[in-house]
Amino acid sequence: MASQIDVAPTLIGLLNWNYRSKFFGKDILRLDFTPRALVGNYKKLGYIRDDVLTILTERNEVHQYRIAEKNLQDTVLDKIDSNDLLRRQAISYYQGASFLNKHRLDRWE
Repeated sequence: MASQIDVAPTLIGLLNWNYRSKFFGKDILRLDFTPRALVGNYKKLGYIRDDVLTILTERNEVHQYRIAEKNLQDTVLDKIDSNDLLRRQAISYYQGASFLNKHRLDRWE
């Protein structure tokens, strides 16, 4: 499991290039890669890890679901009590990216 932000670092890794990066994504083929996915639309942000989907809403609500079953057609979600670690990880990914972008720390100057 990975996100589209992992595509460029993975391709560069496949080319075996040495590089310094400001990518937010990771090379999914590295042994230290932790499977996770970041998804979103204009109102909700999602973070999937360890078969748990954490949804952050614009009203600062957090909803969590265990992915009970998945196939090419359907995904079955079961509502669960909040997993605080995954909730904090989801928030930190999105707030971290926002901070880097707002302060222009994700650019080469």
